[in-house]
Amino acid sequence: MTYSSATDSLNLECRARMNGATLKTIREALGLSVPWFANFCSVQERTVRHWESGRNTVPIAVAAAIREFEKAAAELVTQLVDQARTAIAVYGMPKGPILAVRYASDEDLNRYQPNMAGLPATFHAAAIARTRWALAQEVEIDVKMLNAPAYEAWRQSIDQPDSHELREQFAAQYE
Repeated sequence: MTYSSATDSLNLECRARMNGATLKTIREALGLSVPWFANFCSVQERTVRHWESGRNTVPIAVAAAIREFEKAAAELVTQLVDQARTAIAVYGMPKGPILAVRYASDEDLNRYQPNMAGLPATFHAAAIARTRWALAQEVEIDVKMLNAPAYEAWRQSIDQPDSHELREQFAAQYE
């Protein structure tokens, strides 16, 4: 091993480490509760609290996992911002706010956004909030909670397959 490769290894490990305050800040900003995160990490809730308080060292694998969630959230926000900007470019500036659909429960999120299966609805809500902040100087975003049972009854009454656009249409009319 050369000095350079040893230094690179040390730098990589230092970048992989995370202190408790950083873990807590990122976890909370992502909308991940202590119980959810503890379950995800297969540890007791008190273990998460000990990491976040600095009592115990944050394991490198946990730091890597929260960074992956942070990356996924950033990608989701970028996707939502791009969708809004594309709609504005195609259709012009809306007369009112752009609608964003929020899911009332983890089950609803998993059902209607299968690409987010396993994540809590609060993760999606945090991404919507970050999207609002990113677009605050450009357009208003109005968040509507999807009432899944009412949506399903309505959707079946009009004999339409589920789609993101249909959920937005329903949420805009019925809240």
